[in-house]
Amino acid sequence: ILSMTGFSSLSVMLPVKEGLNVTMTLKSLNSRYFEFNAKLPFSLSKLELTLMRYFKSKLHRGNVSFSLYISNPSLLSHPIEPDFSLISQYINSVKLIKEKHAIIGDLEIKDLIRLPNIFLIKEEPIEDNITNNIMFHIEKMVESLIETRILEGKAIGQDLLNRILLI
Repeated sequence: ILSMTGFSSLSVMLPVKEGLNVTMTLKSLNSRYFEFNAKLPFSLSKLELTLMRYFKSKLHRGNVSFSLYISNPSLLSHPIEPDFSLISQYINSVKLIKEKHAIIGDLEIKDLIRLPNIFLIKEEPIEDNITNNIMFHIEKMVESLIETRILEGKAIGQDLLNRILLI
């Protein structure tokens, strides 16, 4: 008997620049079919389909949830850059407002930096060796989750046997 309920978590430091701290959790719950939900940082979003296929091949059924959290995502991002296109749109809109309503005053930098989304933070795609390292640890997590499913399955089997003996 193999239970569909299991849990596994892992925190590792990957060898990237100053070290990339990654925390992953994997859980599966009872479900008639295979269902998958992933919470990944943007820089790892390309892995979602690969993860879904991998988990389905190993776990077959269940409601599987996987989350990956990077505690220092700044290691994967570029410096902050202004969104000049959006800033130009804000400035033109302010000019129109001033003209239409005869408002006096100048737009200053302190006013601009308060506006939403005027800065962009771009994330770099993760290198293949980091992705492979993450997948290696995910494989270990799946093995651990399967072990918990086996242990729970044995407990369920023993419970069934005890109930049969009582009958």
